[in-house]
Amino acid sequence: KKLKREKEEAVIKVEQELEKALNDVEDNKKEISAIQLDSSTRIEELTEQIASVEATVQDHHLELQKSRSENDEAIDLHRNEVDKLNKEFEEGLEAQQKAFEEEKAEYLKVQDLESSEKEKTL
Repeated sequence: KKLKREKEEAVIKVEQELEKALNDVEDNKKEISAIQLDSSTRIEELTEQIASVEATVQDHHLELQKSRSENDEAIDLHRNEVDKLNKEFEEGLEAQQKAFEEEKAEYLKVQDLESSEKEKTL
């Protein structure tokens, strides 16, 4: 009788331990599911953030290209304006030089005439 009772107690103890182990397994499964759900949610959030950052980077890249293009155009316009002003200045300088040379030639001609007049009168 005592042996039978000890067996029954041992069986009951094993059943209780088994029940506890099964409950622990169920709890662990629930924890794993919750962790997987949290991980999936976090991965989705990070994926959205990455997409947002990539879109922002792309926008900044396009803005930078546009700004560079506008700056290049402005530089070309200024360069053309400077070239035009330089050309006008050089043309004006050449015209002044030509006018000076013509005036000088006229002056020398008058000087020669006056010299020859003086020589004739002497």
